[in-house]
Amino acid sequence: MKKILLILSSIFLLSLVSVAFIGTFVNAQNSCGGIDTSIISCANDGGSTSNVKDSAVWQILRVAINILTGGIMVAALGGLIYASFLYTSSGANPETRKKSMTIMTNIVIGIVTYALMWALLNFILPGGIGL
Repeated sequence: MKKILLILSSIFLLSLVSVAFIGTFVNAQNSCGGIDTSIISCANDGGSTSNVKDSAVWQILRVAINILTGGIMVAALGGLIYASFLYTSSGANPETRKKSMTIMTNIVIGIVTYALMWALLNFILPGGIGL
C-alpha cells in the first residue's frame, strides 16, 4: 500500500512541476482591455454596445467550466478505479461489496448532476457556454 501511495504522490508532484515549468514558457499572445494575456482574449472594452461573448468575464467563465469539467472527469475516473478495486478485492465480504456499489452509484449521480448543470448553463446563458 505504501508503494502505491508513493507512486501516486510522485505522479501528482511531477504533474504539478511540469505544469509550473510549462507555464513559464507561455507568452502573452492575446490582449484584453489593453492588458496582454495568454489565456483569454476579448475583442471589446466593455461598452454598452459590446457583445457579452467578447467580454473577459465570459472568457474566464469558459476557462473555469472547462477546468471543472476536466476535474470532474478525473475525479470520477479515480473514484471508479477505487470502487472497482474494492469490489474485486472484497471476496466474500458483503459490506465491502455494498460500499463499492454505493461509491459507483454516487459517481454516476455526480456525473449526471454535473451534466444537467452544464446543460442548464447552456440553456440559460445567451448563446450557451460552448466549449
